[in-house]
This record gives sequence, C-alpha cells and structure tokens, in this order.
Amino acid sequence: MSMRYTGPNADYPVYCCRSDRDQQGSALCQEVRALAVDALVERMLLDALVPDQN
Repeated sequence: MSMRYTGPNADYPVYCCRSDRDQQGSALCQEVRALAVDALVERMLLDALVPDQN
C-alpha cells in the first residue's frame, strides 16, 4: 500500500495498492481513505498501551 492524495485540492489522503498497476499496467486494485484507517490504528495502539499505565 502506498499513499496518494485526492480531492479538488489534493487534501484527502488515500492508501492504495499500486503493485498491479506498477507491475502489469492494470488498474489500481484497492484503495481506502487513510483517515479512517489511521484513526483505527491509533485507537488500537492506545488501547494496547493501557495496561502499561497502571
């Protein structure tokens, strides 16, 4: 996965799989908005650190 930016001002980060396009010239196989993924990863990391705070 790599990051690219979309939207009228290129201000929306998106994770996209580019390997098929880069290796075979086909279309992008997957993409997902990065903000939702980043928020989930952040929450999972902070939850995992809770036991260390005691």
